Amino acid sequence: MPVNKILTRLCTLAVMLCLLSTPALAQYTVSGRITDRIQGGVIGRADISLYDANQQLLTTTESDRYTGSFELSVRSRPSLLKVNVPGYQPRSITLTA
Repeated sequence: MPVNKILTRLCTLAVMLCLLSTPALAQYTVSGRITDRIQGGVIGRADISLYDANQQLLTTTESDRYTGSFELSVRSRPSLLKVNVPGYQPRSITLTA
C-alpha cells in the first residue's frame, strides 16, 4: 500500500475521532416526570422544551398524558428545560452538568 494512501487513511481516522469526541455529536438524554407540587398528584400532559446555552430551541415534545413522564434525546448539551402545562404557569429548570 502506498504511503499516500496510509497517510490519507490515518488523517481520515484522526478527523473522525475528533468529530466523535466533540460535545455537539454526543447524545444527551433528559428524562423526568411532571408532578403537581400543590396536590402531589401527576399533572398529566405537558409541553416539554429543551434549550441550549444560547436559548435556542433544541427539541420539544409532549409528556405522556397519563403518567406525566417524558424522555428527550438531543445531540447538543441542553442547559434549560421549559415545562408548559395547560392551566399552570410555565416553569423553567436550569440543567447542571
